[in-house]
Amino acid sequence: VANVPTIPDRRDDDATATNNSSPLLEKKKASFDDSLTVLELGAGTGVAGLALAATGLPTAVALTDLPGVCDFLRHNASRNKETKRFSEQRTTKESSSRKSISLPAIPQDVALAVAPLRWGVKTDVAKLHPSFRNPKVLLGADLAYTEDVSVVRRLAATVSSCVPLHGVAVFASCRDHRPESVDLLEKLLVSDGEFLARRVRGDELAEGFGRIERREEDEEKDGRFESFRVVEFRRVAGDGMSDAEAEAIRARDAHGDAQ
Repeated sequence: VANVPTIPDRRDDDATATNNSSPLLEKKKASFDDSLTVLELGAGTGVAGLALAATGLPTAVALTDLPGVCDFLRHNASRNKETKRFSEQRTTKESSSRKSISLPAIPQDVALAVAPLRWGVKTDVAKLHPSFRNPKVLLGADLAYTEDVSVVRRLAATVSSCVPLHGVAVFASCRDHRPESVDLLEKLLVSDGEFLARRVRGDELAEGFGRIERREEDEEKDGRFESFRVVEFRRVAGDGMSDAEAEAIRARDAHGDAQ
C-alpha cells in the first residue's frame, strides 16, 4: 500500500454529505452481480480496505468515512491504482539476477470507490451504489474508539442498514483502547437476533495479530487477556436497506433540498 497521508481527527459534526455518491475510480465494472463487493466503514486513511483490495480477492471495494475525510481517501485510492516500479531478486545455485517489473499496488481488475457515509444517517446509505449499499462483506477496523455510546449505537444502526441477509460484517478491534465500547458494539449487533457472531481464532489470523497478553486481574479466569479481537457477524434474519427504501429516502431528500 502506498504511503498514507496524515488526516485530521474524526469529528462527528463534520461537513454534511454531498451528492457525489460512490464515484468509481474504475468505471469498467458497471455491475457487480455475483461478485465479492466490500464496504469499509470509518476507513480513515483507507489502509484496511486498500490492503484487502491489494490481495486481488474482491471485485470492488468502497471506502467510506466522514465527508471531510473523503478527499484524503480519494487521493490514497488513486495512488494505489498507479503503476509502480518494483525490483525482484531471483537467485539460483548458478546465478543471481534482479528483474524490474511495473505493477500497481492494487490489481487493475479491482474497482475502487470512495463515498461519504456518516453513521446513523440513512440518506448517506441510500446514496451508495446498490452493490455497496448491500455488500457481500462489510469491514470495520478499530471503529469502537469512543466512550460516546450514541456514536456506537449509530455505527450499529448503519451496519444493520448495510448488511443484507446472509451477508457478513467483520470487525477487528483493539480492546486496549475502549473495551467497553467494543463489547457494546458486539452486543448491539446480536441483541435482536439478526446477526450471529463468531470469534475468529488467533490461528486464523495473519502472523502478528490476535496477540494474547496476561493481566493480573484476569489470572482467576483463564490467565489471558485478548487485546486484539476479530469477530465475524453473519446476518441470519432481517435485511439491509432495499432499493425501494433507498429510492424513497433519496426522493424525500431531494424534495427537502428543493424547498
